[in-house]
Amino acid sequence: MSDKIVDGLIIGGLIIAVILVIIVVITVLILYSTGVIEGFSGFELLDSEIRKDYETANKIAYKNTIFERATQMVLPQEMICNLIPITPSTDCNLDKKKPKFAVHIIPTMDHGFLAVFNDGKLYKKQELTYPFWSGPLENSMPDGSIPLRMATLDVGGKLLGVGFDNILYSKMSDDPESTWQRIPNSGDIIYVMFQQGTLPAQDTLIAITVDGFLVDKSFELMGTTQFKPIANDDGFPVLKIWKDKNGFLLGLGADFKMYRKATQDWRNSEFDTITGANPSVLIDAVYDYDGRMYGMVMVPKIASCRMMKQKISYYLSQFIPTELMIGDKELEKKLSKIDIVKLKTGIDFSSDRHQDIKYGDLSLEEAANKLKIEEMSKVREHCATRGLKSNTEYENYEFLNKLETQQRKIGELNDVLAKMIEVDPSKTRLQESN
Repeated sequence: MSDKIVDGLIIGGLIIAVILVIIVVITVLILYSTGVIEGFSGFELLDSEIRKDYETANKIAYKNTIFERATQMVLPQEMICNLIPITPSTDCNLDKKKPKFAVHIIPTMDHGFLAVFNDGKLYKKQELTYPFWSGPLENSMPDGSIPLRMATLDVGGKLLGVGFDNILYSKMSDDPESTWQRIPNSGDIIYVMFQQGTLPAQDTLIAITVDGFLVDKSFELMGTTQFKPIANDDGFPVLKIWKDKNGFLLGLGADFKMYRKATQDWRNSEFDTITGANPSVLIDAVYDYDGRMYGMVMVPKIASCRMMKQKISYYLSQFIPTELMIGDKELEKKLSKIDIVKLKTGIDFSSDRHQDIKYGDLSLEEAANKLKIEEMSKVREHCATRGLKSNTEYENYEFLNKLETQQRKIGELNDVLAKMIEVDPSKTRLQESN
């Protein structure tokens, strides 16, 4: 083969390669402009399997909550169809492809960032600035068919999630792909956030009811007790809550705008409607390292959500497209990953309860509490190895809650016995003989 022919083949191959690159770039730009690709630090290409079926919504009748009522008041129908995975097919145009986008983002310490998407499934990526989400993850949905509304973390690093059936679920382990188990006595809610105390007995779960109001209960007893109302904000429903970097509770109102509590004492103050709300229409937000929030901003024109960012570090600062932030100077790191996780989930991974501490560094009281925590962990592990998962996960979780209740009762009985012995020393013989 002559040199001229070889050169001609090489040149022809280069021309074809250039043409292919141009076609790909044009295709991506078209997809980006139509909202199929989420714009964020370059193009964020999601998997090509666009969900068209509405089988779940057509087969199961879900309860209409404050969230669904809010969408009907604020958003056009096409946006509602793309946002809510339980929208019946009769309400939507099935000829249009349904874009995928994140509706709730969870920062974690060990698994990067997790997100609940508008198909009700879990996705992940290591950093928000990375261009691709991967997923859906295995065991994304409770019972394999109940779409998630949201998810968060508990103090052990396990995911807690609320489905569109308005019931609370927990992962069986800290692996986000482990199976879900249903939590008894934890229904009629749309959202949950952990509130970590100094000791396990002080841990609480804050939830939002199907009517948009705050309730809470002890985390230790979450399977055996009901949520109790928090007496404030009567008449101002919210859809989601998280903390701002100054310790104030933030809430997503029924108008999909972000409000803040009037004081840091969120239990005894109301959302500040006088100062007003952030002007952006959001479905969720999470802090970045520079102290500003990324927000999933709803764009009804394309019936989708786009990741945007605040211009300044203040809760009322509007969210704008990230491509408009070229030359932005406010890039210094003000928050750590621990801070970001705590503000969104309520879990403080810098606390002693998330570290290996030698007993010599603890007081006697702290050492006793640490031993008690480890004892309960061993009991849970023992129960798991004895096949307690052989029935339903519901029964297994309820058993563990009953076990904890019985242990507390045994402790109370021992206290009573000790007092009886003080009154009548002869009873020591009875105790020794048993």
